[in-house]
Formats: sequence, C-alpha cells, structure tokens
Amino acid sequence: MADIDGNSLACLALKEYGLVGPKLFLHLLMTYGEPANVFQYGPEELSSMTNIDLARARRIVDAGERLDELRETLDQLCLSNIRVVCYIDDEYPEALRRIAEPPVAIYTNGNSDLLRKGGLAVVGTTAADEEGIRLAVDFARLSTEAGRTVISGLAAGIDSAAHLGCLKAGGKTAAVLGCGHLNIYPDDNIPLAGLIAETGVVISEYESYADPIPRRLV
Repeated sequence: MADIDGNSLACLALKEYGLVGPKLFLHLLMTYGEPANVFQYGPEELSSMTNIDLARARRIVDAGERLDELRETLDQLCLSNIRVVCYIDDEYPEALRRIAEPPVAIYTNGNSDLLRKGGLAVVGTTAADEEGIRLAVDFARLSTEAGRTVISGLAAGIDSAAHLGCLKAGGKTAAVLGCGHLNIYPDDNIPLAGLIAETGVVISEYESYADPIPRRLV
C-alpha cells in the first residue's frame, strides 16, 4: 500500500486531477496553508479567494472528490516500485524548490535520496556519432570516478551513453524522463531504465502513462 499522508495526497490530486500547475499551486499554498485545506471550500469561495475562474475552481473542487481513486492508483504503482514525492515532503529535492516553477510532485523509481545530493548533467543529441558516444561514456566514467552522480534524460544517443558510462564505472545515475514511468521512450531503453533504478533513480513529473510529446523531451 502506498505510504502517503493527506496533504501529500492532496498535492497529487491538485496536480493530476485539478490540473494545477506550479504557479497556481504555490498561490494555493500561500492562501490556504496546507494543500488539504483547499478542498474544504466550494467552487464559488475558491474562485473568490484565489481570483481564478469558476470553471477552474470547480475542477479543483472535483479533484478533492477523487482521493480514494488516487490512493488506488498509487497502490498499483507501488507494485512497479513507483512512488510519489510531493513539494511539501521533506525528501523533495531542494534544488527543485529553488527553480521558478518547481513541479508539484514527481514520480520516482529507485533511490530517491540521490535527488538531494545533486550531480552533473550530461545531455546531448540523439543522433550522436561513434566519437560522440565514446566521449559521453568517457566523460560519465570520469565524473563517476570523481564521486559525482551523473544525471541525464534516458534518450537515445548521448543520454544513453552517459547513463551506461556511469553504470559501467560502478556509479549511480539519475534519469529524468519526459514521459511517464510506464510509457518509457524510446522502447529500447526500458531495460536501461530498470538497470538505473537498481542503484540510482528514474524520475518523472508526469503521470505514469504520459506520452513523450515533443515539449516534454526538451
């Protein structure tokens, strides 16, 4: 069973069912103190207090009616070793908190403690030539030997080479997905994602079946 408290569950409901993005979420947090408090109000009150339109307020209120459904979804994800880390959770990465629009929640598979330690990002073209692949592998290996966590995007080409270079050197790597955990792109990298999760971590800000549409892959 998923281990998540009421406020963290409310965060995820706001994100996935209420379609609340980072800016609105922070506004709600400043207004109501705790995410669960948002669901104590009707749409008219919510609209008036937060200056959002009534249709959006209704969608947020409706999200609060789906918490049991969300718990069931999280229980299913636990079977695939996927768990959620919300903005209000202690283990939420501080580096993410400091960006302009921090994700309301992220889904993780693996050692989420790595997210709090920082690392070195290695990303590049999906159409890398042989020399580029070799350089990415060597750079990731050297970074690993220097004690750094290698962070990349699990894409084909340079990203995959960086992850593999780190793993071959015995290091721990973090893969940031532009899709959901249960819809990994490209398909050829599904085994690599599994290897990464054994010692490192795979993370995504998108629900688990989210498609890898172009704007999520940049």
